[in-house]
Amino acid sequence: MVPIRPDEAAEARLNVWSVLLGALAGVRDEDERLRLTLSGVPRLLPVDVVGGALRSPEGRWDRIQLQRNGRELEREAGSLLLPHLESLFQEASAEGWLEVRTEDAGGGWIGLSSALTDLGMQCFAALPIRTSVRSLGILMAGRRGFGFGADEQAALGIVAEQLGVGVEQIRLQDELERRSADLNRIVEERTRSLDRSRRRLQVLLKVTNLVVSKLEREPLFRAIAKAVRGAVELDRASLMLLEPDGRHLAVTTLMDGEVDGSSELEHREFFLPVDESVAGEVLELGRPVVCQDLQASTPEYEDRRLLRVGIRSYVSAPLMAGDRALGVLAVGSRAPRRYDDQDATFLLQVASQIALGIENMLAYERNEELRRQLELENRYLREEVHEARVFGEIVGQSQAVVRLVEEIVQVAPTDAAVLVQGESGVGKELVAREIHSRSERAGGPMIRVNCAAIPHELYESEFFGHVKGAFSGAVRDREGRFAAADGGTLFLDEVGEIPLELQGKLLRVLQDGSFQRVGEDRASVVDVRLIAASNRRLDLEVREGRFREDLYYRLNVFPIEVPPLRERKEDIPILAQYFLDELSGQGADAGEEIRLTEGNVVRLQAYDWPGNIRELRNAVHRAIITARGGRLHFNLPGIDAHGVSDANREVSAGGVEDTDAGPEVLTEIQMEALARRNLKRALERCDGKVYGPDGAAALLGVPPTTLASRIKRMGLD
Repeated sequence: MVPIRPDEAAEARLNVWSVLLGALAGVRDEDERLRLTLSGVPRLLPVDVVGGALRSPEGRWDRIQLQRNGRELEREAGSLLLPHLESLFQEASAEGWLEVRTEDAGGGWIGLSSALTDLGMQCFAALPIRTSVRSLGILMAGRRGFGFGADEQAALGIVAEQLGVGVEQIRLQDELERRSADLNRIVEERTRSLDRSRRRLQVLLKVTNLVVSKLEREPLFRAIAKAVRGAVELDRASLMLLEPDGRHLAVTTLMDGEVDGSSELEHREFFLPVDESVAGEVLELGRPVVCQDLQASTPEYEDRRLLRVGIRSYVSAPLMAGDRALGVLAVGSRAPRRYDDQDATFLLQVASQIALGIENMLAYERNEELRRQLELENRYLREEVHEARVFGEIVGQSQAVVRLVEEIVQVAPTDAAVLVQGESGVGKELVAREIHSRSERAGGPMIRVNCAAIPHELYESEFFGHVKGAFSGAVRDREGRFAAADGGTLFLDEVGEIPLELQGKLLRVLQDGSFQRVGEDRASVVDVRLIAASNRRLDLEVREGRFREDLYYRLNVFPIEVPPLRERKEDIPILAQYFLDELSGQGADAGEEIRLTEGNVVRLQAYDWPGNIRELRNAVHRAIITARGGRLHFNLPGIDAHGVSDANREVSAGGVEDTDAGPEVLTEIQMEALARRNLKRALERCDGKVYGPDGAAALLGVPPTTLASRIKRMGLD
């Protein structure tokens, strides 16, 4: 054999290395790259055994290969070197090159020498596989006989270097792919999360719109359940609203197709005890509760019902309006472990929006109930008004009104003079009209004279008339009120205001029925029935010398006393409704039905009404004008918003000690009796319940604490 010159050997190695690099191009597997690299070393150098070991990024020797004469050795052969790899790696890394001969190996290499002998090697070389940033493993070569020259060491160094670069590239590529896969996974998760957040935000917006647009329970809940299904998988949805007693939940449940409106509700009138349900726990905790699998737990009363219809997992969230619990919203699935904390958080957000709608819905239901109740009350009240008006325009059912009507019926058919007395505003003119309309003179005129409105110098002309030229300004003849009332009735209102000097002339007319006009000598005769009225006590006026006694007795043939409104307060609701019907349509809310509430009546009956019926009519008219939303508001002096008068507060505080205030004390006693009667009626109507939307406090329009104090003070049960 012709020996190869050194330059020829270098050229041959270069060719082999070029072929090897070409074979390694595109190899993405560490084991394959190590195998191909090791298989090329014997073509570069005369070696019998070549091997390589790679460390994992965690520092484990998990890839070890040995080849002898181009064939891979069994793993058992590689295991001979495994105990020595770390020592070889450390020393080769420190020196850059390690060469061991079996005949002179000693010290720590005795075990290695034995392994090399078993592998048929006498000379063994090891050098590190590394890059500029890290060490990756160790490259090994062995032969029989002579050692390794400098050019061979350089060639093995190039192999180790290229192997390290290739392995690093593979690992970097793998890391890049792992990072890319992780990033893609994160992006996908974020995308799914953003998509879910977007859908849930849309659901929240939809729920917000629903709660302000729907006020009835079933349509509201069905629409909400359908909206929630767009963001949370569910086979069942339940709305549980706390009853006023605080011990039960009214449950409305939707199953599957019911959510979409394809069938009716499963439960309409199902009540769940709070202390026997998970819903009660949710209300107590004030936060959501998630159940992953009902079959894996000990089911309570409520859970057993869910299992019977196939529900395996659920999440429940409280419906809170501020600090007040309204109920629970729950969704369930037939699949176990369907819900997590994110679902619970979302459902809590939905529940907070639904709570607003529930408040509106409950307020709507309360208003509808009150509206129906008020309609019923108004119907009864109008019937009472109709029944109370069986006697002309006199409205009332009290004993005082009954006595007044009896007196009118007695005196109306006669021609007797009538003196109607009473405070201002009690309806004295109304009594006079009823007497006239029921008398035989009903077909004749009824002439009213307001004696308090006539100037002093014109009394005689106003009563009896005058002729042209009788006095300055008398430019034509004029008939007086007596002549105008001929054949009918003359009503002298505020008769106590007639001047004393004219009272004698009036007395003569009443005695003989004749009079003379001012400026005329001829007497005129008339047929007139006289009804007089005064808000003064004429007997006291006679005693003080301000009214003629003989005229008083002439007028007081049949006295009628019209009671003040404070003495017939049981008629106030009927009168108020009468004026409300009469004056409706004259306020700011014209066209909207205005109702008289029980609270309004309590306030009206707590007031003394010094202006009597006239003042009541004006108060109703004013309340109609200022009404808003169909609600009347009465601003009465000395009466607070709860219908309690200043006098009542003073009596309750022990502040009235005047022993001469007999009439005033009697009035307060009557008012207390009326208040007690109204309060008792309200309690009966509400079955004794004070608090809550259907309690007596809401019906009367007063705070529950105030009403409770009144009940205790009045000794009511």
